[in-house]
Amino acid sequence: MINDTSELRRQLLEASVEYKDEIREGLQGVVSKLGKTGVNALVIGGALVTSFLLYRALSGGSRSVESKGNKNKEERNEEVVMPSFVDKLADKVLEQMLLFLLALAKEKLLEYLNDQKNDNDDSTVTS
Repeated sequence: MINDTSELRRQLLEASVEYKDEIREGLQGVVSKLGKTGVNALVIGGALVTSFLLYRALSGGSRSVESKGNKNKEERNEEVVMPSFVDKLADKVLEQMLLFLLALAKEKLLEYLNDQKNDNDDSTVTS
């Protein structure tokens, strides 16, 4: 009886260790996937936020809207200014920077979606 109890206890402890290891491995896999997903999401979000902030900063920031009725003709004529070469160049540089950042965000998003598709395909095959 004592021998049976100690044998049963040993078997239960071995099974417990096996389950613990399996759970740890599964959890490490989930954490790894979440970490990869989180990094991709941060890169994509960062690229989009950076694009927006650069656009806003280089395009003059927020502009307040004033009513047109409060200004006379002279004030309206003074505000019409032809853009200089530097302004045009700055606009082109801004445009190229935004296109680059959006392309980077697109690539990261496609990479993320392909990883998700591959993970779904792998899980379907193993199930």
